Amino acid sequence: MTRERPLDKNVAQFVRFHLGRDAFAALTGVDMPAWHAFVHLLQLYGREPTDKAVTALRSVVDLAQPREAILMPFVQAIPGVLDWGYVATIWPRICDGWTEATPEVWTLAAVERESAKGPVLRRWGWGHPT
Repeated sequence: MTRERPLDKNVAQFVRFHLGRDAFAALTGVDMPAWHAFVHLLQLYGREPTDKAVTALRSVVDLAQPREAILMPFVQAIPGVLDWGYVATIWPRICDGWTEATPEVWTLAAVERESAKGPVLRRWGWGHPT
């Protein structure tokens, strides 16, 4: 019988593939435990997409430092657990009203996947990130 890898390890590998080997280098203190909790809450959201699940996701992200280098692995975890389309739907709800979580933070996380679909980024309201 083969053992399945834990969800957070699979998603960490996904994040490193898309953001680079040092994707988690900036995460310190409570940031990394918050990221692990975020991954499992994303799985919960995938099964039960309610406002309560979004509130839980927001609470966990709120524990992390509000810096782009810290937030990028959180954003990149969304397609690692769910699908690329969820980045545009969940992240704005999580960071609603935050000045630190600028649109560039979450569009950059998906730019590799979406670069071939320029109209998708423009439909979100921002041009291609530079």
